[in-house]
Amino acid sequence: MMRAKTALASLSLLLALSLSGCGSDSALTDYTSQMNTFYDAFSSGTLALEQIDPSSETAQEELLSGLDELTALTDSLANISVPKRYADAGIDELAAQAAEHMQEADSLYHEACSAETFDQERASAAQEHYQRAMKRIHYIGIMLQGRTPDDEEITIIHETTDWTGGDLPDTSDGTAE
Repeated sequence: MMRAKTALASLSLLLALSLSGCGSDSALTDYTSQMNTFYDAFSSGTLALEQIDPSSETAQEELLSGLDELTALTDSLANISVPKRYADAGIDELAAQAAEHMQEADSLYHEACSAETFDQERASAAQEHYQRAMKRIHYIGIMLQGRTPDDEEITIIHETTDWTGGDLPDTSDGTAE
């Protein structure tokens, strides 16, 4: 988790630098400001989760409260109006997916902690959703820097306007392979 904190802090700084030179488009300027605010708050929230002392009597309440805050932040991320150039790259879809996964993680952690005995199975499912949300948030940051996320789970489809369909088989003799 410490790597996540450092990565998110670095990502916020790089995001500010990469988007700040994009001209005077007010929508883009507003988007940049909102994204920087999001990444700063999200970094603080993840840091707070990492600093919870698991042996503390208040650890469970701190965890659930912290997750509630991260869920609210990812919900706000999903509601930020994305400029067309970034929407075309799917950033708005990734933000919506991140919010869905964070909501599910939050809900499952609450269920795991409210059970008569701690429900490890629900907690594991919650952790999986949390990691999926974090991955999507990370992808968004990478894409906003103009880079392509590098992950075996990602398939890049390059669109081209001059695609001709390739070579057709020679059928001059009346046969086709």
